[in-house]
This record gives sequence, C-alpha cells and structure tokens, in this order.
Amino acid sequence: MTPKLQYLFNESHDLASFEKSVIELEGDFIFDQDEMLGLGEAYLARFPDRKKNRNSEEVRLGYRIARVCITESMLSGLSDTDKHFLRRGFRDLVSLPETVKHLAEIKDRKDCIELFNHLKYRIELIQATVNTLPKGLVRERFTGAISTSFNYLYLFRLLLNQNGADI
Repeated sequence: MTPKLQYLFNESHDLASFEKSVIELEGDFIFDQDEMLGLGEAYLARFPDRKKNRNSEEVRLGYRIARVCITESMLSGLSDTDKHFLRRGFRDLVSLPETVKHLAEIKDRKDCIELFNHLKYRIELIQATVNTLPKGLVRERFTGAISTSFNYLYLFRLLLNQNGADI
C-alpha cells in the first residue's frame, strides 16, 4: 500500500496543492517512518539529487514539503482556530508575533501553556521518528525541516512569554 503522503505528493502538481491536500487531512495521517520514507522517495523521484549542478531551489522545496507535514502533524488534535493561526505563524516568521499576540488575547495563561505543551510533545514524537530514518537524503531533508520547526517553536514560546504566558 502506498503511504498516504506519498500518494498526495504524486497527485499534486506543486507545493501549494500538496500543502492544501495535507491540510485537508486535518491531521488524520500516521506520520511514521514508512510515511516519511515514502514521501522522501516520491520527492527524490521528481527532484533527483545531483552531485554536480545541484538545484538549491529543489533542496529548499524538499525542506518545505517535510515542514508542511511536520506542521500538520504538530497541529493534530487542536481546534480549527488554533490550527488556522498556528499554520500562518509557522509558515511565515514575520506573522508569528501577530499570531502569538492574537492567541494570547483569546486564551488564558493555562490554555497557552497547554497549547505550547501539546506542540512540544508532538514535535518530540516527530523528532524521535526522524531519528530512526536511515542516513541519507530523506533523513537530511526531514532533519533540516524539523530543525526549522524547533526554531519556530522556540520563538513561539519566547513570544508567548512576552505576552504573559510565563512558560
């Protein structure tokens, strides 16, 4: 059976359509080693890595594809409102402060802490899975993507604290 994310990637003509398809899953996908490897294989089939004349845009696209899946997996189980704002904040660093400010206005301190803890728990589960991937290009793309996601989560926490969450 073809992993769900691999199938969606193969059916998508660009990043935007892939991202839309993954978002439509509402987090209803198993983000395990098989899914990551299947997605990585589909990505590398479409954008083969080259030792010479490496296409940096295709490499960045690989990180972005992985980050879409990481973000959606992190958001699984959250309200539609939280998902909407966090997607925007995690997609675009410039909008993260505004996202956090809005969330801090509509949530009390306890809810902000629970939200952060949910995201932290989810990203740690994803990291554990990434660590099981065999060494190679697929693992490298997911490692780069999750590093960026950890950076966003760090900034999210920092901004929550600036807005009174005290995490």
